[in-house]
Amino acid sequence: AMNKKGKPVLSNFYTKDTVNVDDLGKIKGVLSVSKTNGHSYQLQVSAGNVVLPELYKWADKNKVMMHDLEVISANLEDVFLELTGKDLKE
Repeated sequence: AMNKKGKPVLSNFYTKDTVNVDDLGKIKGVLSVSKTNGHSYQLQVSAGNVVLPELYKWADKNKVMMHDLEVISANLEDVFLELTGKDLKE
């Protein structure tokens, strides 16, 4: 489920709430979880559009306030494709 360049999509967020990293890793589409510093987490995900709704559900259920949530794809065209299901060239 990598994109064309073979780079995974990354998702970052910051929270001061307690995060169970194992639970986070069980979210559909999450490939890996790493804590980047005290309160920041970086997820490798298969596709942002799959993971984000699940991530919001998880956060809501676990009373976690996610700040500065971002999804970083290999390039903008991939992001456009994720959001619209269309290629920019179409």
